[in-house]
Amino acid sequence: EQICNSAGVYASIYALGYEHERDLDRTALFAYRLKVLGLDVVRPLFLYLADPDEGQIPQAELDKCLEIIESWLVRRMLARVTSKSYNKIIPEIISKVREDREHAATVLENYFKTQQANTAYWPDDDEVRKELTGLEFYDKIYRSRVRMVLESLEDDARGWKDGKTSSSGMRIKKGSYTIEHLMPQKWQKHWPLTDGVNELERDSLVQSLGNLTLLSTKLNSSVSNGPWLGDEGKSAALTEHDVLLLNKRV
Repeated sequence: EQICNSAGVYASIYALGYEHERDLDRTALFAYRLKVLGLDVVRPLFLYLADPDEGQIPQAELDKCLEIIESWLVRRMLARVTSKSYNKIIPEIISKVREDREHAATVLENYFKTQQANTAYWPDDDEVRKELTGLEFYDKIYRSRVRMVLESLEDDARGWKDGKTSSSGMRIKKGSYTIEHLMPQKWQKHWPLTDGVNELERDSLVQSLGNLTLLSTKLNSSVSNGPWLGDEGKSAALTEHDVLLLNKRV
């Protein structure tokens, strides 16, 4: 009976990973991002935390747990460190939480903060910033993960941050927007080099996170690869056809 009940919980949270359009709560958002990360090895921890047969965790505590786990996973993905030992780490974490399920978020936070090994540590802001600076993000990170990061930046711009609910509208629709380079990959014709920048440096910058955005509709190739300014330029196209705050900032 318990296995049957747990299966029902598992099915419900697994299905949340395919929710893209509704205003996702913390559990659904975690399920979606876990699916994008492709880390099925983490699902037993997710199931354990969500399973009422193990003892109901208050929603606020569960939300904090998911934020901590997600931060650990995404930061490690951005820092491009190994995930090879997660199959050993996750059972260890579950055993730690089982000892004090009532304070699961504190247990998780303390566990990750004390890890020093390359297989388990929690990258800090400085490391993530250093890794992203100069990283050819578009080439080095899976497209679905690039999209997930840009979706998070758009949500943040809309006010969905620090656990707060935005008053400016829903989260961005997940898993559907087109990734676009602001300065195009074929930049040579309309984006001449400036002093002190060579072609290799330009190519690297084009693939960086700061040069990427999301579009609700894919641009015509001539506009996408065209100049920034002018009636037929890329800036005008973004202004006319797109509503994302990410694009209004450029």
